[in-house]
Amino acid sequence: MQIKKIISTLTCFVMLSFQPAFAALISGTATNITGTTWESRYTITNNLLLDINWFTLYFDATQYANLVYIPTAEFGPDWEIFTYDFDFGDDGYIDVYSNFTAITVGQSVSN
Repeated sequence: MQIKKIISTLTCFVMLSFQPAFAALISGTATNITGTTWESRYTITNNLLLDINWFTLYFDATQYANLVYIPTAEFGPDWEIFTYDFDFGDDGYIDVYSNFTAITVGQSVSN
């Protein structure tokens, strides 16, 4: 009986631990502003089967520093944009989320 419980628990754990991950097409350009200051512009193309209302862009701590998001019209007031700068060797990221707006299937959005 104990073996059945262990196998059942292990099976549930394995089945529930798989979380789907999706990747959209992201392209970008970088422009040198001055010295070591660069501006990066990204285009997110939704090539998935679902609308995108949340995504994260990660930046390697060994190659980037002082991340700042500059608002654009395409990501209007419905989008929450959070920038996490590098800390203790962790990579930085820009997290983008909206409850009301989405990048629909086949749509591209640029910052």
